[in-house]
Amino acid sequence: MTTTAVRRTALAASAAALALLVTACGGSSDDGEGDDRASTAPSPTPSASASATGSATPSPENQRTHSSAELDMRALTQSDLDGITVTEVVKVDDATRDEVTAEDAACLPLALAQSGVAQADPAAAVKRSWASAPKEPSGKEQGSDPTERMYGMSKGLLTLSSYQGDGATKAVDALRKSFEACKDGFVFTAKGQRTRIDKVVPGDVAPAGADETVALTLTLDPEKGSSFPVKVIVTRKGSTLAAFAELNLGAAATGKDFPFPEDVAGAQVTKLG
Repeated sequence: MTTTAVRRTALAASAAALALLVTACGGSSDDGEGDDRASTAPSPTPSASASATGSATPSPENQRTHSSAELDMRALTQSDLDGITVTEVVKVDDATRDEVTAEDAACLPLALAQSGVAQADPAAAVKRSWASAPKEPSGKEQGSDPTERMYGMSKGLLTLSSYQGDGATKAVDALRKSFEACKDGFVFTAKGQRTRIDKVVPGDVAPAGADETVALTLTLDPEKGSSFPVKVIVTRKGSTLAAFAELNLGAAATGKDFPFPEDVAGAQVTKLG
């Protein structure tokens, strides 16, 4: 999700802004990358949130390198989870690998995760975009603070990617190393938009069924306005990674924290089998 889209979203101050949020972050799309969560590391690295949640012996099906068509069938859909809208990723937010760079090469895996781009060199990858919105207020709720309602508005990018051999495991390891090297902040560019990250902190998220998970909160420092958090989750199920990058409208407007999209991640991991 580019900083331009984030900044445009943060300026919105009402439920009507959700339509802009959907357009700004923008279901199925093959992004052209490739043919197309369990660690015992100590705190405070993101490995601490990657407890052993998957089976000790993943099934052969999960170890397979899936094609783009197979990933497409396993990707989250509108009917898999109540309360969200699943759409195609709009072109303005569909960054490719060559459109994302980091001033410090060690920080590239983090930049890719925040930008909705698959890690490393996948054999296949597909994308989805999701949005959630609060119910329309009724009765006494009609006079409620619109800023509070904005916390019910989120937009996210989902990237499924499949790897040959131990490529998925190595990609998660590289992401953890990137966190260790760049947790005090870094600068990256996505689709021509330069973005500064103030800090990166690990979260305690582990969707049931995932072999390993890395969950991170990145604090964005826009050129104008106050900093605000975005959420990133990367899970591994066999040879497949499911990565989630989420922006919350209320958090973007106020700078306050918000929960990880555990429901979305959980639904996707379940669908991977």
